[in-house]
Amino acid sequence: MAQEEDINSLALSGGHSHFEVWYSAAEQEECNEQKKVFTEQEVEILRGNQYTLLVSPRKLLFTKEFKELFLSEYEAGAVPRSILEKYGYPAAILGEKRIWGIAATIKRQKQSPDGLYEGTLRKKNRVAGGTESNSPEELFKQLQTEVLHLRQEVEFLKKIASIRNRRK
Repeated sequence: MAQEEDINSLALSGGHSHFEVWYSAAEQEECNEQKKVFTEQEVEILRGNQYTLLVSPRKLLFTKEFKELFLSEYEAGAVPRSILEKYGYPAAILGEKRIWGIAATIKRQKQSPDGLYEGTLRKKNRVAGGTESNSPEELFKQLQTEVLHLRQEVEFLKKIASIRNRRK
């Protein structure tokens, strides 16, 4: 019983302003497995979330707004799984390794000189202070991403329609 309490207890980590969760060797082993690949249906579920910036079978990127919400709750003591589920990201879809990876990535971003930012930060797209740029290039990139999402959505809807037509 004492071991169970240790596993589930929260501890302040190294004087930082965030919490780390201790978990058992079995949970660590599960987290070390390869990240789950999303099915087409799971991609569509994740894409429908207002906090999803970009999703593919192997990648999930979040909005800056979500990262700020996540950190606020995480620093208040909530565990990553419950935070993600609260904001519409089912743990069953994400998988344990990705859940802990998301928490680690968001904490790392917060501590970086660039702070929190939308999606990923690549050197060629870096903006001072982690703020968004309104340059024509940035706007073009955002529009390209939106077109990509819309094309993926249309393809998914076509597949659903063809499956329904086959059943009739």
